[in-house]
Amino acid sequence: MSAHPANTADLTVLVLAGGSLAGKTLGPAAPIWNHPLLLSAGSGLAIDAIRRFYFANGSRPVTLRVLVDAPLPEAMPVRTIDRQQILEISPQPHILGTLQAGLAAVTTPWVLINPITTLPTRPAAAACEIQVGIQPLIRENWSALRARPDGSWLFEHKQDRSTKEPAAPFTGILTAPTALLADLAAGLPQASGSDLLALAQALVEQGGAAVVATPWHDLGHRTTHAASRRSRLPSRAFNQVQHCPRRDVIVKRSSDQARLTAERSYLEALPVGLRRHFPALLPPGPGEDGALVMEAVPFPSLAELHLHWNLGPNAWLAILERLAAIQADLSTAAPARRGNSRWLYGAKLAERWQSFESLSSNTRCGERSWWQKPLCLNGHWYSPLATQVKQLISAIEPLEQQSTLQLIHGDFCFNNILCDPLYTAVRLIDPRGECAPNGALPPGFGDSRYDLVKLFHSIDGHYDAIVNNLFALRWMDHDHLEMQIYIPPLQPFVAEAFEHMLMPADLPVQHLRLLTASLFFSMLPLHQEDPERLVALAASGMLMLKSASY
Repeated sequence: MSAHPANTADLTVLVLAGGSLAGKTLGPAAPIWNHPLLLSAGSGLAIDAIRRFYFANGSRPVTLRVLVDAPLPEAMPVRTIDRQQILEISPQPHILGTLQAGLAAVTTPWVLINPITTLPTRPAAAACEIQVGIQPLIRENWSALRARPDGSWLFEHKQDRSTKEPAAPFTGILTAPTALLADLAAGLPQASGSDLLALAQALVEQGGAAVVATPWHDLGHRTTHAASRRSRLPSRAFNQVQHCPRRDVIVKRSSDQARLTAERSYLEALPVGLRRHFPALLPPGPGEDGALVMEAVPFPSLAELHLHWNLGPNAWLAILERLAAIQADLSTAAPARRGNSRWLYGAKLAERWQSFESLSSNTRCGERSWWQKPLCLNGHWYSPLATQVKQLISAIEPLEQQSTLQLIHGDFCFNNILCDPLYTAVRLIDPRGECAPNGALPPGFGDSRYDLVKLFHSIDGHYDAIVNNLFALRWMDHDHLEMQIYIPPLQPFVAEAFEHMLMPADLPVQHLRLLTASLFFSMLPLHQEDPERLVALAASGMLMLKSASY
């Protein structure tokens, strides 16, 4: 979805996403999908990260085209790429052929080539240049450049014998006048077609391109995977997260200081037996006053593993066993109490729904007022969402009374569970550390079901697919909606194992679905900036509510 009208741009970003990932070792496991356009960058897709970077506020207007040579799997919708941005070509024998086929469709005077395996760090500019990594590395299965004493460059191709001396890795990103690049590509011998460095070398030696050093966020090689992940830790609107490589720690700052203080208090008060499930707290360094400094845990999140990497059923059983053990540890950390948990469910939903209704008239989804009307979702009619929310608040009221209140994580979803996919070691991040109203409970206490609800909204509610744009919506008319959400191949297995391994015998699955639906509906005002995602979250809650059959 372009942030600028295509006719204002004089530069096309051409993303190379041809070939296959089959047999490649890129991340924590084998990828679920071998299509390069589905390459992950964390829990999201690389193509999403590339698109956001080049269309960021204040960036140069560009046209985006994504070059593919195979259709996407029908099971995997990619919401953020318009169909007209995808340029489908027939499979080529090498990357140079793929590039030439793509250049033939570029109509702007300038073109920037960005392989899907490289996340950009330098804004697009109409300047003839190639980009190399700022950090020299011993060359392995990539191309590199080495500066000669006279200021010229030695180009080391992938197939060249390694000298075991550090060199600047070639990122694969280059910018040039479109006509010049097409002419240079046409003049290269076919034997050099498998290495994009051959074109980069011609661009430097014949086209006068500059060689520019920039951070290399590489997704295409196992060797650079860890460094790339650490250099692009995800931050949120109110949190800023950085990795300090010298101390190997995470430094977390927040504009919501109360929330950060609650998290610190939660971690500091943990019983000794529970601290092993969380990163260790460390003293802040110079300039880190007010920040939360923690041990760096270099594991991917369960959201990423679930959506993108093929762990296999036995690894998932081991992971769920670990989660069940953590929940057991939490339940015995302090004596449980009995009381009302309405502040976690019905009260939160009522407050958030009021906020949603007051804000919705200012969003594009407000023009439809779809939540006030009956809706046909995937061929089945549902009462207005506004009606469903009111009915749900009443339906969960009996479930909130006389809850078991104990120490909980408070946001026990896949995105906050880090996991080593080889050894299935687990660490938890971002505990909420919330306090019940009026200080009636110790900090961090909540309903014993709440962590399971958060886990269930990842496993059965497909929350992580929705927030990572792996869904598609199609309004047939004003009250008919078709929605497709990406469901990983092992999701049914994981859902069934979750029910057997983590569900208490006295917790009916219908109750779990009711509470999970309340969670989805309460999220709506938090996603007002993205009307389609808001609709998808609401629709997922409606499907969850229907399956509860209350």
